[in-house]
Amino acid sequence: MRIIFTKMHGAGNDFIMIARKDLVCNELSPNIIKKLCDRKRGIGANGLIIVSSVGDNGDQAKMIYYNSDGSKGEMCGNGLRCASYFATKNLGLNSDLMIHTDAGILKTS
Repeated sequence: MRIIFTKMHGAGNDFIMIARKDLVCNELSPNIIKKLCDRKRGIGANGLIIVSSVGDNGDQAKMIYYNSDGSKGEMCGNGLRCASYFATKNLGLNSDLMIHTDAGILKTS
């Protein structure tokens, strides 16, 4: 299984991005996420986003968003922008995506 990992920013917020094409990585505990997002002892970020592809047409993705304190958020607007770009470049998905979030399905382009 191939996991893609990077850090990126969108409109002033920065995120740790993780992509896994075949399934979502749920092994990260809130404590690990908090440590990764710590700016003094970890990578440092406003949040962590896990992106995976869903469906067979390359037009849908799933985004799971975590705040820097390790708590799960419904979604983040700047994070959604990053997730869309990240999914297009790293998962081979279309640029016109429907992204499933805990706040609902959101269309990007």
